[in-house]
Amino acid sequence: MEMHDLNRLDRIDISILAQLQKDSSLTNAALAERVNLSPSPCYIRVKRLEKSGYILRYSATLNIAKIADSLTVYSEIELDQHRKESFQRFEVAIGKYPEVQECYMVTGKIDYVLKFTCKSVVEYQAIMDELLQSDCGVARFHTFFVTKTVFRREGVDLQALL
Repeated sequence: MEMHDLNRLDRIDISILAQLQKDSSLTNAALAERVNLSPSPCYIRVKRLEKSGYILRYSATLNIAKIADSLTVYSEIELDQHRKESFQRFEVAIGKYPEVQECYMVTGKIDYVLKFTCKSVVEYQAIMDELLQSDCGVARFHTFFVTKTVFRREGVDLQALL
């Protein structure tokens, strides 16, 4: 394999990432075949991509609806103060709830968008009540209950971004 800058991805690296994004359970042999490499150079590239931080982890996408009843909730959060300490305090507090699947700081009228997966509305409301009563700085929140998942994309079209 040619040596190249670890910060630069070539077309084979992009192909490896795209294939693993589609199916992280691929064996090295199957991945090598899909990207037109022999197994050894493919393995070396994957390890380099992992070490360089391009691959963060491998995971399985579960069908939660087949496992348990659940509720997906999105919340917009507005903090009462806009100082660095306020944001840090909120982020530490919200990180303690395993029901929070995603948390994004955003621009505009609100400060954060959160995605929850909860057992029920009661469980979600208990979390929000706890947050409001704590000293984490939540001034207001708006709740959106997901009634239907129209589609959900796993991964990103790397070629379109590059």
